[in-house]
Amino acid sequence: MTDSQEWTFEGHAGNLTARTWPRANARYIALVCHGYGEHIGRYEHVADVLVRHGAVVHGVDHVGHGRSAGERVLIPDYEAVVDDFHELATRARDPKLPTVLIGHSMGGMIAARYAQRYGHELAALVLSGPVLGRWDAATDLLALDEIPDTPIDPDTLSRDPDVGKAYAETRWCGTAASSAPPSRRSPRASTTSAPTARSAPSPRSGCTDPTTGSCRSRAPARESRPCAGWCSRRRPTRAPARDLQRDQQGRGPGGRTRFITEHSEEPSPPAPTRVHPHRDSRTSRPRLAGWGLPSFRESRSPCARVAAWVRASCGRVASRGVSPEPTSGAFTFPLTVRYMEVDAQGVVFNAWYLTYFDEAMSAFLTARGLPYQKMIEAGFDVQLVRSEIDWRSGLRWQDTAEVAVSTARIGRTSFALDFEVRRDGDEVTCAGRTVYVVVATDGSGKREIPPPIAEALGEPAPLQAG
Repeated sequence: MTDSQEWTFEGHAGNLTARTWPRANARYIALVCHGYGEHIGRYEHVADVLVRHGAVVHGVDHVGHGRSAGERVLIPDYEAVVDDFHELATRARDPKLPTVLIGHSMGGMIAARYAQRYGHELAALVLSGPVLGRWDAATDLLALDEIPDTPIDPDTLSRDPDVGKAYAETRWCGTAASSAPPSRRSPRASTTSAPTARSAPSPRSGCTDPTTGSCRSRAPARESRPCAGWCSRRRPTRAPARDLQRDQQGRGPGGRTRFITEHSEEPSPPAPTRVHPHRDSRTSRPRLAGWGLPSFRESRSPCARVAAWVRASCGRVASRGVSPEPTSGAFTFPLTVRYMEVDAQGVVFNAWYLTYFDEAMSAFLTARGLPYQKMIEAGFDVQLVRSEIDWRSGLRWQDTAEVAVSTARIGRTSFALDFEVRRDGDEVTCAGRTVYVVVATDGSGKREIPPPIAEALGEPAPLQAG
């Protein structure tokens, strides 16, 4: 395993523990956002794969998780967690390297929100089993008068039993107070933050925190106490016999796990059902967010799936730290053919080559100091007005190639770029030329090529004759 470096920084609720897996001559930055009831140390194997793939990896224990400060696994406001993660990203940023954000489970939800707020800083976003969209089981759970304080069932974490076993044996995993470092175990304290969708109180009780199962008053009290509302009937301690169990068929209705109470002689109220966010309720098989690539779905190894996603997405945006060659002026942009790009003939569908050219053009300008956002902020944009493509041979699924980009011509208001798609960096499978016109972002029409764009384009060095 790659050695990591542990460090701390100040978050919104106290010190946060971060970890870095360094890599000399890194090609990109990978930010890993962990899930609920765990810590970034569980991602050693993922970081090791990413480092070997060319990344420098950074991650942080979210507030209330791992070695970070805060009440155990309580996140009353995810916006503050996104702020904390952005602080990590700011400290990890390298203007010469693209950044890839990888989020798992709850971390996938945080990563998705991060992309909404700071997407312009990301080259790629990878979501693994994210908590997104409408989740009926969670809605049912939030509607209960009493939220069960039930530990995470390790058996639901993975099809590999060793993963669940390792989770159960790891010191800072789980939702119980015992998962906290000894110096940080303290009585649960209330918070004055506004409730969010995750921690919204039940309309009937107005005081139950679904994240921890503890009773909370709406008043900004500084310590936990029973309120005078519906939840004052809550049992003062956990019911140890109340646990996640399966019915005789092994699953609850619709393939879901259900709550069963054994200790009570009174008939229990209708029990809520919940679906683990990583599993499909119909097949009980894990789901993966994003493109449906069969080979990735069949992989049992989480780190293998993440590495595959990085090869498919980061391979598109990583510039490999390659500067334009001074002799030819060519810039190379790596890519790996994805399953979704292959047609019925078994080769890349022709339209995808324009996407390759567009992605390579953006990386070309970024490598020369002119990222797209900077051009827009200066009041300029470019519009594609002409494309020419000559195909020589086809690319197939999982082929590795690179797109060479070079300035072919610079006019008064327009410029042309030459492209060559090279399989394994050698065989030219496709050549093309595109013409762009510079326009003003205010809609007033064409503009002469401004100095920043002219400087980024450099001296023309055509890859094709004519």
